[in-house]
Amino acid sequence: MPQKNISYAVADMMSHIMERYFTNTTHSEVIDGMCEGLLRVIIKEARYLLHHPGDYDALAELSLAGSKAHDDFLSSGRVTDWANHPMEEVISGMYNDVAHGAGLLVQDVINIYQLAMED
Repeated sequence: MPQKNISYAVADMMSHIMERYFTNTTHSEVIDGMCEGLLRVIIKEARYLLHHPGDYDALAELSLAGSKAHDDFLSSGRVTDWANHPMEEVISGMYNDVAHGAGLLVQDVINIYQLAMED
């Protein structure tokens, strides 16, 4: 799989997790821990795949983490924020050469910057 496709997939996985992780819901330590663990695995395997793109075990781990990132279990018992995805879908809908994951990267960087500037 081309590196840019892996990067786009990773961006989408991480965005799905962060849209569930950053919440005002309290007392959700189990789901928070699952989100954090999935993010660690995704980062680790993505870094490894950049240098070993055909590694089956790394792809399998990344695929399983992606599956968990995209199912709705991480939304259990919490309010989630899905503002990024609808905004990004406008971008990739208007510009066919912008992959979904690439558009999400832009949205996530903007959101993180805005959060940082509030403090």
